[in-house]
Amino acid sequence: MDLNEKIKLLRKSKGETGEQLAKATGVSESFISDIESGKKERITFRFIEELSNYYEIELDYFREQPVKTKDIDYILENESLKSRLDYLESGLKNLIE
Repeated sequence: MDLNEKIKLLRKSKGETGEQLAKATGVSESFISDIESGKKERITFRFIEELSNYYEIELDYFREQPVKTKDIDYILENESLKSRLDYLESGLKNLIE
């Protein structure tokens, strides 16, 4: 699933309008519309963080490649914080403008 589809699905699953999400994340409604329609292909990491905080979900949800729960569990149990952040960042680096 593409990032734009994930964002739209998440918003709709919460029963929110594009306007509500825009207000909550500090962007314009047209920005949300452009993301969800696929017109805006590059999204800042800061916006992804805003979505993650607003919806109280892990950043990993927005990764391009699905992450296996087993991989996440291993990292959380066995790796340093730096390794965890590097792992998450590697999946998000294509989204940063």
